[in-house]
Amino acid sequence: MKFNVRSIRFRLTFWYMLVLLIILIIFSGIVYFSLAQALRRNADDSMQSQAEWIAGVLDMLDEGLDFEDFSEDLTEHIADREEKLYIQVRYGGGDIFYQSGQLNHVLKASDHALQRASENKRTLETITDPIWGVLRFVTMPVEDDGEIVYLVQVGASFREIQQVLRQLLLILLCSGIVALMASFFGGRFLAQRALKPVDEITKTARKIGAENLSQRLDVPSTEDELSRLVSTLNGMIERLERSFQQIRQFTGDASHELRTPLTAMRGQAEVILRKERTAEDYRQVLESNLEEMEWMSRIVENLLTLSRTDSGEIQLDINPVRLVQLIRDAHKECEVLADAKDIQVFLDEVQDIVVPGDKTRLRQMLLNLIDNAVKYTSRGGQIRLSLEMEDNFARIQVKDTGIGISPKDLPRIFDRFFRVDKARSREMGGSGLGLSIVQWIVNAHHGTIEVDSKLGDGSCFTISLPLENHQD
Repeated sequence: MKFNVRSIRFRLTFWYMLVLLIILIIFSGIVYFSLAQALRRNADDSMQSQAEWIAGVLDMLDEGLDFEDFSEDLTEHIADREEKLYIQVRYGGGDIFYQSGQLNHVLKASDHALQRASENKRTLETITDPIWGVLRFVTMPVEDDGEIVYLVQVGASFREIQQVLRQLLLILLCSGIVALMASFFGGRFLAQRALKPVDEITKTARKIGAENLSQRLDVPSTEDELSRLVSTLNGMIERLERSFQQIRQFTGDASHELRTPLTAMRGQAEVILRKERTAEDYRQVLESNLEEMEWMSRIVENLLTLSRTDSGEIQLDINPVRLVQLIRDAHKECEVLADAKDIQVFLDEVQDIVVPGDKTRLRQMLLNLIDNAVKYTSRGGQIRLSLEMEDNFARIQVKDTGIGISPKDLPRIFDRFFRVDKARSREMGGSGLGLSIVQWIVNAHHGTIEVDSKLGDGSCFTISLPLENHQD
């Protein structure tokens, strides 16, 4: 079985095992120390209980019970108990009064225990005996008229407790190893099962290329994280498909726009060079070629502007701009452009409004809209400009009585190279890029642009720009 330590499958399995290992360590530690404490507490309670019983018997001994009866009763009592206890009774002076049969040497209490016994207090302590190993015993004084008569000592070996704890530790260790091995294979199986949809997504995604961006990933019906991921990827692929379509259309339109003047220039040059021509003929051809070059220059300049906006290279020079001055200047230029077609240009009463923006770009925006209005307004028509403040926005309107826009063309007027009247746009000088640039300028100023138009009745472009203290 081959493992890739960098794969998500391996990391999921590793973390699954690590978490389980931590849980097992904590659980085993709690079980081990809880049992150890419980066993020690039970042993202490049993020893103290025996010590209290022996102290009671010793009180009876002082009342007339002889030593033989005491020894016999104590031996029988010890034999009836399951746990192995070591019992030693000493006189107050230190001599041995009684020892159980298991003891063959004296259990010595610590100075601390003797000191507490003199204060009529019992003491629990642990010692290491050379024969019995680790012993836990209680030292209890038996007092009579304020004098220590006996010292009762009851002890128990921790050897059995330690043996039980060692067995428990071995069981926990073996169980932990088995659990970790099971978690490895189980975790790998679960990781593989959980990541199976990811493998399917990967296989499908590899088949998607520039030529088949219409293909989509299958969205799982689980409505989990993978489902949301696939939906997000499908959304991204859809945006890429639209972008590729726009790029293809943009490239085709740009090629067409540039091919037309180049073809015209080439045709005129070939015709003029077939035979000798007069100077006037050469002059006419050169003038025509110059017009075509100017036309291509405008297209290339607009394409360069849009390309730089797409890449984010154009930075706006934001400063307070008085729109009233801009729209008055635009009105004057509009009158000059409209004079040749006998178009009337009106400037409604305007308010003095200041917005944050790039003065040069805002002027370009107005001139593009005005140029567009003049081109598509018939001779003798009208163009009306207005500026007002409404709901903390500056509203700029450019309204004309031109040919208007059909409902089917209205959603596409901001597309690059799109023209409402394709037959007349070329001779009008329109490249189909002006409104795209207008839309970029409006968006760059956090504004909106709306179009209200009816075929044959003209169009009205409304631009809303946020005021300085309301800009996002």
